[in-house]
Amino acid sequence: SLSDQGLQVKVACHNLGEHSFPFGYAAHPYLRLPTGTVDEWGLCLPFEQWLETDERLLPISLHPTVGTKADFRAARALSGQRLDTAFTEPVGGAGWEASITHGGRRIVLWADDSMRWAQVYTPGEASIAVEPMSVGPDAFNPGPTHHDLTVLAPGQRARHRWGLRAEAL
Repeated sequence: SLSDQGLQVKVACHNLGEHSFPFGYAAHPYLRLPTGTVDEWGLCLPFEQWLETDERLLPISLHPTVGTKADFRAARALSGQRLDTAFTEPVGGAGWEASITHGGRRIVLWADDSMRWAQVYTPGEASIAVEPMSVGPDAFNPGPTHHDLTVLAPGQRARHRWGLRAEAL
């Protein structure tokens, strides 16, 4: 739904079958501001861990963000850093808000506590993808992201909410 408060997306899955099945949800919004470039925008990501991957982007291990180049808990400019990185463990353990800021404007992407992951991708100078996810990359396979995979039993439901809003500062 779209309102004066922004965009809100509600997603639901209901297992109507007779067998359990694994389920994960992700969205792929790209954020953009009217001024500046990706390198100038302040990026804020409220996550305690980042996911190390191999050359094929398959998960290797989780690491703390504190004190690393993956620490965006306080907004800072990318300044040439490129990301194709998954983050997890939201600060406070509940829902989260990520943002990009520049020139007196901010775009906020928020997610409820069912979406404990975000993939952040910088494809170039004009946008940043901040992708809310209920599971980490490759969660269907054993590894460091598998623990967040949801298995829906017959009759069980999964619900997720996320959204966007623009703010003047």
